[in-house]
Amino acid sequence: MKSKAQIKLYAEGVLVIASSKALMSKYSENEFDYNFPGGLAELLKEHQIIALTTNEGDSVNLSVSFNTELNHSNFDNVISQYLSIKSDDELLILNHAEFTMICDDKGNYKDYSSPIQFSKSIPEGFYKINIGIKNTGDEYEKYQAYYIVELNIVSSEITSEPNQILDLEN
Repeated sequence: MKSKAQIKLYAEGVLVIASSKALMSKYSENEFDYNFPGGLAELLKEHQIIALTTNEGDSVNLSVSFNTELNHSNFDNVISQYLSIKSDDELLILNHAEFTMICDDKGNYKDYSSPIQFSKSIPEGFYKINIGIKNTGDEYEKYQAYYIVELNIVSSEITSEPNQILDLEN
């Protein structure tokens, strides 16, 4: 599966990459814990979400590709995290407000009142998400964003290492 999507979003402090089924499974029966970051610990440990923090309200230009390579020289930092996708699942990319509202309302993004900017069905499996991050610094006007973020999604072996909340600044 080779494809590339580009979106611009306002992260509102946290950008979340998530399994739609994981959110429904967790929050259809459980109340959402607004405690940050503690409320996300179980989802991170079980590779059900990836959380990237930004400065409050940062604009992000984001591209998503499957089965390609990141050119490390284009980025200030490249990190890897993992995501578990179930059968008939979808990969979601959400800003902080979307994530909290969806989770607080039983975790079903399809019931969310506004369209989300990125959802994509991908085959069941375990995926390594390579994340290239570039801080635009003095070039904000050129990009109209504080960060350029590229996600490269590839099939992977299962790992027991939990995901961490990552700051785009570092």
